[in-house]
Amino acid sequence: MKKARWAVFLSVILAVSAVLPAAGYRIGDTQTEIPLAKQEAEVLAQLHLFYGTEDGMELERGVTRAEAAALAVRMAGEEKTALSGNKMTGFSDVEETSWMAPHIAFGVERGYINGVSETEFLPGRGVTGREFAKMLLGIMGYRDLTLDNVYEKAIEAGLFSNEYARLAVEAADYQLLRSDAVYLCYASLLAKTASGATVLDQLVEKQVCTQEDADRLLAAKNENTQPLSWKLREWMPQDENYMYSPLSLEMALALIANGAEGKTQEEILSLLSTSEIAQYNEYAKGLMAEYAQKDKVAIEIANSIWLNTDHPSKMQFLDSYKALVKEFYDGEAGEINRQNALSTVNGWVKEKTHGKITDILTEDLVDREDFLACLLNAVYFKAAWAKPFAASQTKKDIFTDKNGKQSEISFLNQTLQALYYADDTMQMVRLPYEDYNFSMYLVLGECENPEKYLDFMENKRVELMMPKFKVETATSFDEALKSMGMNLAYDSALAEFGAMTTPNPDYNTYLMTVLQKTYIEVDENGTEAAVITMGGMGGATSAIQQPELVVFRADQPFVFFIRDDKNDQVLFIGEYAFAQAN
Repeated sequence: MKKARWAVFLSVILAVSAVLPAAGYRIGDTQTEIPLAKQEAEVLAQLHLFYGTEDGMELERGVTRAEAAALAVRMAGEEKTALSGNKMTGFSDVEETSWMAPHIAFGVERGYINGVSETEFLPGRGVTGREFAKMLLGIMGYRDLTLDNVYEKAIEAGLFSNEYARLAVEAADYQLLRSDAVYLCYASLLAKTASGATVLDQLVEKQVCTQEDADRLLAAKNENTQPLSWKLREWMPQDENYMYSPLSLEMALALIANGAEGKTQEEILSLLSTSEIAQYNEYAKGLMAEYAQKDKVAIEIANSIWLNTDHPSKMQFLDSYKALVKEFYDGEAGEINRQNALSTVNGWVKEKTHGKITDILTEDLVDREDFLACLLNAVYFKAAWAKPFAASQTKKDIFTDKNGKQSEISFLNQTLQALYYADDTMQMVRLPYEDYNFSMYLVLGECENPEKYLDFMENKRVELMMPKFKVETATSFDEALKSMGMNLAYDSALAEFGAMTTPNPDYNTYLMTVLQKTYIEVDENGTEAAVITMGGMGGATSAIQQPELVVFRADQPFVFFIRDDKNDQVLFIGEYAFAQAN
């Protein structure tokens, strides 16, 4: 019997936009915009795996069967062997003196690719994403591959280290572009072969590239790898103010990971930068206990899991899962039905966020046949500035938004001593709260991860001007999480969540969606912020001498983040880029 699909609704406090980077072409039924793999192509070229033509890299052109054969042979580390071997292909449409002949002959001999008949190869015909993925998995040592199972096999092998590689294989009839082939080849470098080594290891062993080349590639990847908290900015909306909560998302992912097993759990844990969920559980428990003891800063974290008793599977949360959520996350477990789900869940949301967020669960989700449960994480934060802004100094001034539009709004003003950093591209200032362990940082200019510069901040006298503002955001994390490698959890057939609910052979659990709503208000006295994240599963002190005076005018788009400096934990990240009436 075919397994039915059911969904668990998860709620975690965050705000992210499902917006992909600048497009190079479109792919899939939803016409997702994909950037061309220019940087990846350069890396493959340096490793002698991908070459352009007299017209350049031609990344927007389709991949021919001859090119696919050559790429497969190179990725197998066997091009030298192919070029020195038999060039007799046996195909009437492949000239023995052509550049492609040795690659095709060798690729066919090794079983990486076949002719369309005994006498024809059709070297100029295009290939699909699944056909090429099948070739790559074949050179990686995987067997029993078919066009029907290659997508699942690729997920299991870890071939989709980015969303673009996955999209090229997801649709059975998608015609591969050279850019797609580059994404797949690049992703395969660190994918595990059937023997447990990586493709890159094999290329070094076969002397296609040196260990130095491999180490340089790994170093570059690690250098460019942003932590989850800052990587999410790539997915934020460009046409509105936004805020999201890394802390809330992390805890929501941990709730999901605790119910997951196998590779599904491994993919989630990779985003939490840990290999053991028990380690994060202990961290979360200790952090929540510490925050509960704060008196000068109100920071409240709440978790809950709710089961839809109207679901036909009649599944229940496992007692072991409920006990774990209670022990490490102080989370309550409750039951809902289609009649009271909205009032019960959204009532909990409103209570835990002190009324700043009134709902997260929607009627559309409750009405879905696969709606089984929702997992909720809420974070509420309220703190006074260590040095409040004088209301008499709040004045109107001009804010220039991201589009160059100028608007008159209210600005907070004061001169204070604060930690400050500046270079040719950015300015950053720290505004501590009364507790002094928590701070808001304001960043002007371009910087992917301002946290990297915290140790370089110096004590300065700062003449500060910043908007008085309020931001509310509602967004989805799904495409962002998939792009970072969390694919199995969303797969209705392959997701493993056997540690969450009682088993039912006719149903499989998978993640439907992860949603977040956030709220923040900043005024003369301090900051009040709240966030709710939902995931849906289917089936300084004064110095004696006055330091140098610097000017920090946030009268243009700026990034802000609220940080627990003691525990190096980012609570919220946002951007104020468009003026609001205040």
